[in-house]
Amino acid sequence: NTMESFECHCNRGFAGDGVTYCNKTCYNECKQGHCSGPPSYSCICDLGWNSNLSTVNESGLECDIDCGCNFHSTCSQGPGVCDRCQDWTMGDYCQLCQPGSYGNATQK
Repeated sequence: NTMESFECHCNRGFAGDGVTYCNKTCYNECKQGHCSGPPSYSCICDLGWNSNLSTVNESGLECDIDCGCNFHSTCSQGPGVCDRCQDWTMGDYCQLCQPGSYGNATQK
């Protein structure tokens, strides 16, 4: 038993070096998003990403499902159902530029 012979890690829902500190954070990894911090410590997904709540406990991942809206909308009803197109886009999958603008809305 020497000082270098052990290795400690923080429990799930905590971040740190596992030796001198473990600070509370989101319980799951926010893959395409970030943790809100106190008091709720919940994942906030980036625009265009959602979570599969039926598998999150097993996978430990949130914000890992592509909405299918070309990253221009949230999809609270599930992938492929865009809530409201943003970034001057329109269409069922936010795949078109709004009138008065041009370009390719399907590329980042």
